[in-house]
Amino acid sequence: MTAPELIANPYYIDALCESVSTAKKRIGVTALNLAHDDTTHELFVQIEDATNRNVEVSVVVDSHIFLELANRAFGCIPLHHPTGEQTRAAYDRLSSVGASIHIVGQTNCLNPYRGRTHAKWSVIDDTSYAFGGTNLYEYGLSSRDFMLKFTDPKLADSLFEQQKRIAADQTNYSGHQETTPHGVVMIDSALPNDSPIQKRVQELAAQCNDFLYVSQYYPKGRLKRILKAKPGKIYTNTGVVAPTQANKYLLQWDKKTSNVDNQYTAGGYLHAKYVVFTLPDGTRTAITGSHNFNPTGVSYGTIESAIETTDNSTIKQLVAFTDRLSASTDPSQ
Repeated sequence: MTAPELIANPYYIDALCESVSTAKKRIGVTALNLAHDDTTHELFVQIEDATNRNVEVSVVVDSHIFLELANRAFGCIPLHHPTGEQTRAAYDRLSSVGASIHIVGQTNCLNPYRGRTHAKWSVIDDTSYAFGGTNLYEYGLSSRDFMLKFTDPKLADSLFEQQKRIAADQTNYSGHQETTPHGVVMIDSALPNDSPIQKRVQELAAQCNDFLYVSQYYPKGRLKRILKAKPGKIYTNTGVVAPTQANKYLLQWDKKTSNVDNQYTAGGYLHAKYVVFTLPDGTRTAITGSHNFNPTGVSYGTIESAIETTDNSTIKQLVAFTDRLSASTDPSQ
């Protein structure tokens, strides 16, 4: 089985558009944020063209995108806020030409971060882009992040099926786990305090001799306590740049209270999420995906996706991505 290819921003959107332009049977996009803007316009064009070729198109996007576009920190998700008009119009146009558009997630809750679908993947025929953290809108596509490209019909089938399950009943989605040639695929359920991904990260952290932690947020709770007792490196944001003011304040507070040594000093917003563990026997295991390894999202009930892998090629690509975080202010270099 061919190892996946790590495609970093800003190249991911071009690769995705290229795959969509040649799709013959299916396109499935699962996203927290999918907005219509200058960076994603071509993707919307290619998806619409695919429907004209009778390609099955299904999009599952969380209502959080409208919160993100409105740049609000608290309150109800503003589905009808003027900032979302262009994106809603793009969804409507895709729907009018035969695409299935599913907007999931709570919109009338006091806590707008409860019950989110934070998983991210795209399936085009037998190709999958998955287990990275890239959001499909301007800020997300300029962040320091990536997606892994897999050419594997069975993995594509599985992710496409899970997307259908989330679209059918996101609130009661029970999660999924399977062993593949690439590693163990884990998709967290929508239930509060139910995260096999977080549990597995904590287990490997307790076992490891060394680690490399990369995330949007500082480690917290039990994971933080475990990692602080181990030799390793932590890369996370400092709060200098962030997509929203609320996010910036959160990161600055974490920086003050975490008491961990942060290795990330380059420019750009860090949005990738993975941990590479070196175990006592010298082998390495990585978990990479959409999960920030933060207990807050777990407590709210968040659908996340990740893969646990021992594949040497994949781990080398993750380590190389980390090296570029230190060497350049350009996420693509």
